Amino acid sequence: APRCRWLGDDTGRWRGESESAGWGHGGSRPPRPHSPPSWAKPAVGRAAQSKPWGSNFGREQQLPAMLARCRSTEEVLEEVQRWRNRDRREQTLGERTAGVSALGRWSLWLQALALLGEARSLGVAPDIVLYGAAMAACARGAQWLRVLELLNEIPSEGGLRRNLVTSNIAIAACGRASQWKLALHLFEDLASWGMRPDVVSSASALNACAQGHQWQAVLALLGAIPEKMVAPSIVSYNTAVSACEKAQRWMDALSLVSSLHSRRLQPDVVTYSALMSALEKSHQWSKALSTLSEMRDRDLVPNIITFSAAIRACGAAVPMVVGLLEDMRSIGLTPNALTYSAALSVCVRAAHWSAALALFEEARVRDRVSDHIMCNAVVAVCARASRWEAALGVVHSMETWGSTPDVVSWNTALSACERGSEWACALGLFEHMQTLSIAPDVISRSNLISACAHGRLWKAALDQMQVMRSCSMEPNLITYNASVYATAAAQAWPQALALVS
Repeated sequence: APRCRWLGDDTGRWRGESESAGWGHGGSRPPRPHSPPSWAKPAVGRAAQSKPWGSNFGREQQLPAMLARCRSTEEVLEEVQRWRNRDRREQTLGERTAGVSALGRWSLWLQALALLGEARSLGVAPDIVLYGAAMAACARGAQWLRVLELLNEIPSEGGLRRNLVTSNIAIAACGRASQWKLALHLFEDLASWGMRPDVVSSASALNACAQGHQWQAVLALLGAIPEKMVAPSIVSYNTAVSACEKAQRWMDALSLVSSLHSRRLQPDVVTYSALMSALEKSHQWSKALSTLSEMRDRDLVPNIITFSAAIRACGAAVPMVVGLLEDMRSIGLTPNALTYSAALSVCVRAAHWSAALALFEEARVRDRVSDHIMCNAVVAVCARASRWEAALGVVHSMETWGSTPDVVSWNTALSACERGSEWACALGLFEHMQTLSIAPDVISRSNLISACAHGRLWKAALDQMQVMRSCSMEPNLITYNASVYATAAAQAWPQALALVS
């Protein structure tokens, strides 16, 4: 009778294999065999009359189907345990592989390894598919050392050799664990095992180097990929551009994108978004806007990330930000918190408090966007412009907008009062902050001491210094300078000299 082997992947595919005729059905189940002839029924028995070709038929299909319907780890464990309680002679290697794969999908890597070890104790020789399923389970559970142990165990099993699938799993697992040197070693070691890397191998090795912030290794590997007879994909180039972006190597990122045409590859939205971020971090606003224009020439629709990077690249050019927000709406994109946060950061750099308030009001009323970061950004730009009334107004209105002020919000408001020489307001704000059970930190007390210095309240400043020491807070240079200024302005020279000494 034909037997079916579970492939152990997430697609639920089956492969039919005939030991005698050698037929295969690829991704479909083998045809249902005909019932045994009438003369054979007495010999087969009653069980065979209800299940053609004996009671074992279809069981290898039953376990994967049952596992696919599981919706929780408890259901998976229960189904696997039910299978383990069956007669050992009725358990097949394909079912065991299906169990290991299902456990891996739910990150139950310890149980997956237990099933693999149980096969050895029962004298069942694991095949390469079972090893791959166990490695994938450990990789999903972030157990990269276990993955490498299993990979090294494969050659010790009789007649087995690691293949490209198991090697790719190991490369990806090392990459996710930031073990880029190991991932690169495994990639280079493929040739010694008679394997040629594929697109998955190359992408995994590039990702490993990129996550390890090794942009030089990424570029070197990308240049060596064609020598290994693997054509780099746009995904590989996107990884390289992103690595250059994180390293603030905008010229290398721009060079990579420019070389895509010679490789007969077309840049996509991900490519341009990574390039835009690289240009933004290096304050190359003119090139960022040119990149945005180039995307439109290629009929590529920029996304939220692309526009946000372009907005951040504007430096302190608030009018450009307003224009980009209108461009977003013209193509059907609604600015979100990320976009408005980028726009407000430009207002902070430009100290343009009125534009920040207008943008924030537009976000809150027109697009119904308001979050903690945006509120703090508006308070910060008002503080920088010494607009303490506006800063306090935003802080006191945050709760009505669904965002509770945190210690950063109050610290920025205290800074606004200090810049505006509103020491009385700063004292009241500090007391209100404590009534809300928000613990002041070093910045809170430093801002309050600076505000007291403007009012020549040297006793209040020294009291705060004493409280900081009692709370094991180390005053910083700004705190000492403000305290000395407060005591000196009030001609309290002994206290000023005591602070300096």
